[in-house]
Amino acid sequence: MKIELAPTHRTCWQIAILVAIAALLFASTYNNTRKTSTKQNSINTRTYLDATLTAKIAYLLSTIPSQKGQTATDSQMLHRAISSHEKMMADSTTHGTILRLAILQRILKQGDVNETLCKMHSTIPAADRTKWTYPKSPDEEIIVWSKILNLDKAVPVPEAQKVIQKAGLGWYAYPLLAKIYLSHGDNAGYARENWRAISGTLMVFAFFFIGGLLALIGVGIAGVSARHFYISYKHPDIPLPSYLQSSTLHTVSSPVSDALYNAFLLFLLGFLLVRLAGPALLPSLGLADGKDTIVQNLLVNIVFTLISASLPAFYLHAIAKNIDFKISDIGLHIRDFGKNITWGFLGYLAALPIIWLVAFFSSILFRHFDTPDNPAIIMFASSHGIARLLLFIEAAVMAPLLEETIFRGIFLRSLMPRMRPVLAIVVCSAVFAILHPQLPIGFAAIFVLGALFSILSLHRNSLVPGIVAHAVNNGAIMLMLFLMVGD
Repeated sequence: MKIELAPTHRTCWQIAILVAIAALLFASTYNNTRKTSTKQNSINTRTYLDATLTAKIAYLLSTIPSQKGQTATDSQMLHRAISSHEKMMADSTTHGTILRLAILQRILKQGDVNETLCKMHSTIPAADRTKWTYPKSPDEEIIVWSKILNLDKAVPVPEAQKVIQKAGLGWYAYPLLAKIYLSHGDNAGYARENWRAISGTLMVFAFFFIGGLLALIGVGIAGVSARHFYISYKHPDIPLPSYLQSSTLHTVSSPVSDALYNAFLLFLLGFLLVRLAGPALLPSLGLADGKDTIVQNLLVNIVFTLISASLPAFYLHAIAKNIDFKISDIGLHIRDFGKNITWGFLGYLAALPIIWLVAFFSSILFRHFDTPDNPAIIMFASSHGIARLLLFIEAAVMAPLLEETIFRGIFLRSLMPRMRPVLAIVVCSAVFAILHPQLPIGFAAIFVLGALFSILSLHRNSLVPGIVAHAVNNGAIMLMLFLMVGD
């Protein structure tokens, strides 16, 4: 029996079902994100990043010699760094937040380090902690920090580097070590750790400088491209330059379109089931939220994601011969591979200023709304070592490959025969944004990103540009987090 193209009313019902499932998915993801944040007593990521950045800047300013003494700007930054850490500790009073505030008070000589450390009653080596004062001599100080870091005994200063770095303090270990070495007259050790602390700040500045430079290049690329497209539109006899010309778009047949749509619904249903059943399955698997099991939880999350993505893959494979479906129908091919990679990178640069502007205005417009952070960002901020490597692979490799295949390969191409290309891009991008939990602040920026990936996919008739742009975006975010946290 020949399958006809769905009529308008059927298309409306299909979109309604799709939106309903997407809404359920968003509610489930949002709820799980909030629960995870509560269970882990996690720090608000924006507060955490602001505290870390201000600490780095304040320390950098404190190391710059000034003949006129501390300036008003320096003083404001020092107080802002302390207040941001106090806010972070108020949001989540943990061993790590107390230590970071105490270290900052120690290295900047701001605030009462005694009062902060006394919050960690079990680590203060005094019977009467209300009268305990921070040691004045260098030898006493290293004994105190050794006990604060939960060691059985004090260690000599040459071993302090290994001890403190194993405490999971990240960047904060470097200025603390620098001050300890300086107190003991170890100028070489001070110079080494002081440079590590300063270079961490300079790398953040370099990242943002390069980002701004690339955004300016993106403005130029967008301007030149827009000019060529405008001239070609006004004067059809003037062709576009070869590097801007689009590939011939392959429109799938009606049976393939219906199969792709059904495959996407299968993905959503599988994703919904995983999100609903996942939190209940973790305890039965012996896993729980927390730092000790974060690597295991990441691996489980990757497995669940692959299971969700495998449902449409198995479905399309089973009916491929019946509907004459080929993998190239969804844009998975290697034709013009190098050119498509270039399109993905340059296309992202061209859209970068728009993405930043949209994100900036959204943060102002919805600043009073409670917006959960992306779970990957929450885990990155509270993890170390192999967990961060897994997060990077998941965000910068796995997510671009799977999401572009599912959304721009399967979903977008299933919508093309049903509606105009512009409307298809809008629907696809909206669903893509809704399935991310960072609403309402993140919706507009994620929608713009989805629209960019869709345009690249259709213009080049390939998923490669979208995958590259998606990987660059997620990889840049992970790199920024790594530099900000500064392990």
